[in-house]
Amino acid sequence: MLREWRKGIRKWCLLNTFLIHHFEYSGFWLCELCDVFLCALCGLNGVTRRTQSETQSTLKISNDISIHNMYLYLKAIHIIFIVTWFAGLFYMPRLFIYNVEANTKDETSRKILQEQFGIMMKRLWYGITWPSAILTLIFGTWVLFESGYSKTVFDPAGRWMLIKLIFVLFLYLYHFSLHKIFKQQTAGVFHYSSQQLRIWNEVATIFLVAVVMLVVVKQNLSALWGILGLVFFVLLLMSAIKIYKLVRGK
Repeated sequence: MLREWRKGIRKWCLLNTFLIHHFEYSGFWLCELCDVFLCALCGLNGVTRRTQSETQSTLKISNDISIHNMYLYLKAIHIIFIVTWFAGLFYMPRLFIYNVEANTKDETSRKILQEQFGIMMKRLWYGITWPSAILTLIFGTWVLFESGYSKTVFDPAGRWMLIKLIFVLFLYLYHFSLHKIFKQQTAGVFHYSSQQLRIWNEVATIFLVAVVMLVVVKQNLSALWGILGLVFFVLLLMSAIKIYKLVRGK
């Protein structure tokens, strides 16, 4: 009976140490005080105080959990900015298309529409898309190193991450291409038709599908089936654009 009491009190003290250290390190003295109090209350003079190794082990577990929680928060923030970045990448080309099609209107309507589209593009591009792209890069790099994938990116097990990073690189090149078109249109220069911009608008969708599949399936994704699936998806998008053009023409 005495031995069971000792074990129970020791487990309670270790748990208390862990909880106090996890939520507030400065409260560690409270656990020590509770240990003495419980021992005195139960009359267990032979109960040994927690050893230094037990305390260090508990604190190590607490530190590991804290680091893991920080990684999860970083990952969540990274995903949030990916979502807002893609929102800008998806909608910006649509504004380009509307801005181009405004040229077919009469002079008064064209001026009003393009002025409004110009304001919308500027707010979307500089207020949401660019900040999201920068923060995605910052937190993505942070997550890459915190997760340890930076050490295995060139290994067979981390090859999916290398391919993903290549897709991300091309996605940033796509981002810069939109920036170039944005600068051209704000200057009143229109090099691309609405149909060409509709096709270019779907490039972000292709990158999104490729990156998500790589992140979820990882090394289990077959290279052959991955390429075939991506090609099929591109053909499906092109067909949808062509069908939309035919329906709209009628």
